[in-house]
Formats: sequence, C-alpha cells, structure tokens
Amino acid sequence: MPLASPHPLSIFSAWAREFGDIFYYRAAWLHVYFLNHPDLIEEVLVRNYKNFLKDRVVRNSRWFFGQGLLTNEGDSWLRQRRLSAPAFHRERVASYAKIMTDRAVEMLAAWRNGETRDIHQEMMRLTLGIVVRALFNVESDETTALSMTWTWHLLSQHPEVEQKLHDELDRVLSDRVPQFSDLPALPFTERVIKESMRLYPPAWSLARTVISDFELRGYRIPAGANVVMSHWIMHRHPTYFPDPEKFDPDRWLLDRSQKLPRFAYFPFGGGPRQCIGSSFAMMEATLLLATIAQRFRLRSVPDHPVVLVPSFTLRPKYGLRMTLESRASVTESTRTGLQTQAIGH
Repeated sequence: MPLASPHPLSIFSAWAREFGDIFYYRAAWLHVYFLNHPDLIEEVLVRNYKNFLKDRVVRNSRWFFGQGLLTNEGDSWLRQRRLSAPAFHRERVASYAKIMTDRAVEMLAAWRNGETRDIHQEMMRLTLGIVVRALFNVESDETTALSMTWTWHLLSQHPEVEQKLHDELDRVLSDRVPQFSDLPALPFTERVIKESMRLYPPAWSLARTVISDFELRGYRIPAGANVVMSHWIMHRHPTYFPDPEKFDPDRWLLDRSQKLPRFAYFPFGGGPRQCIGSSFAMMEATLLLATIAQRFRLRSVPDHPVVLVPSFTLRPKYGLRMTLESRASVTESTRTGLQTQAIGH
C-alpha cells in the first residue's frame, strides 16, 4: 500500500511511468483507480462530477475539520459555497491586498540579518494572521503558507532565478511596499509562484469516491471505488513539461503555456468544486513574495533535512530552517567593496 510506505511519491511516480494514463491497485479493502492524463482528470472533475463524492478519508475527517467546504457534500455544501462566494469576488479580493502586505511588513520588522528561522512556521503564522484579518470565519487552508515555504526552498537552490526576481522587484517597486495595482507589472514574480506550485503543489493529490458504475478508457469502474488524481505526478509529466524537474518560471510565459491541456496543471483542483479561494491565494502568494524578497534573501541551512510528508498537504517533515540575509546589508557590502577597489586604483 503506497501511502503506508516511507516514500509514497516515488512509488506513485514509478507506477505512473510504468503503467501510463490509468492503472488499478488495492489499498486494503479499497479499489483504487489512478488517473494520469488531463482528459481523464477532466472527465471526473468537470464532465461527470455529479457521479463522485469527496473520498472517504476527507468525509471521515468531519469530526476534526467540521462540516465545512472541505468535507461537505450536496445541498449543504452548495449553500456554504454560495454564502462564502462574496468574500472572494474580485473587488473584495483586491481590498485584501493591503492587509496582506501590512501583515508581512509586521513580520519582517522582527527579522534580523543572520538569524535562522523555521520558514515553514513563519509562513504558517503569517498566512493565518492574514486569513483572520481578511476573511474572519471563512474557511481557508494552508495553501499559501506551503507554496511560500517551497518557493523559498527553490529560490535558495536557484540563485539565477532569485536574481531575476530581485531585478524585477527593484525595477518596479524600488523601496516601496507592493500594492494590488503593481501585480500586472510583476509577471516574473507570479511565474515563480506558479512554477513553485507545479513542483511542490500544496495539495499533492485529490480523490473521489464513485457513486455509480461508469466506464473510463475501457475500464469499468465500480460504485464505491476511489479515483485518485495526483498534482505531484501530473505536474511532472514530461509530455506537458519538458525537463520536468527543472525549476523554470519562464515555462509560464504565454507562448509556452497557452497550449497546455486544462488539467496538465491544476494546483487548485477544477470543476464546480475548484478551490473557492484560488484567486485570493495567488494574489496573496505574489504579494508576500514581493514584499519579503525585497528585503531578504533566505539561505538553506547546511545539513538540514528537507523531507516531504504527503498527508492532506505536502509539508516539510522537519520544517524548513533557513538563514535570513538582509538585502540591504548585501547591497551595502557590495557598495563598500566597490569603493575600496576604487580607492585602491
């Protein structure tokens, strides 16, 4: 059973390579059909969505998560979704921008050059504070905190991408805090977030339970079976993402991304049950990245283990300890070095 193994993502990846677009396995008493093609995923999430329920694990978690949008079904879910929708209208989402950047600035006021912090915990506290201020009791999750955590990890491993990000931020913002109106002028910043969510999707998979027997790509899938779709696997499919392990934000340039099938990339799910807060999460992640990266570089701590835990979400098992490096101190150091060189000449 893959999820009981120490490395479930490796097992699923190997099976997808070996067995292709659709394959079957047993997980204890469950019949599981794993889908690894955009058209098949669209069939479940969009074209035939009424034939599926949230999978048993999610439905059985109501005692913990409550009867919210994550776990609810049917008319009750629809009523909750309609009640929540006004909070995520474009005009309302735009009004949250200052809350997001103000909260980030408050956090940065406590950061010091040379400190080491658990960035996963920092991002969790930051995004929780934003949700409390902006949305009050509207259901949210840790999507943005995890996307930010993995973005810092990737940037620390790819200084050329980080430099390109800093160049855009310095050119567009100089020293001022980003605003909602700046977002169209920060396309590379947004592409960094999108590429981070491709490689490290906060939700690594989603599953549905079949209500009535149906046929898919020649398979007769019975009522009660589980259908699993993995963002982690799909986002690394070499047919749609050449050199899939490479962190390449420019793969999201329009001329490179516009031909992608709809469900080659689906970090927020899709269909009627697509994450209601997707636009909120993307704006939040882009503004937070811009605000923090203006002021700090985050450097990996040597020998700190980065171990993925694919539970409901994709978390770092031991957190993500990183050292803070003030960009102001780096700039001042570079300036001093250049002045010293000039005096020497």
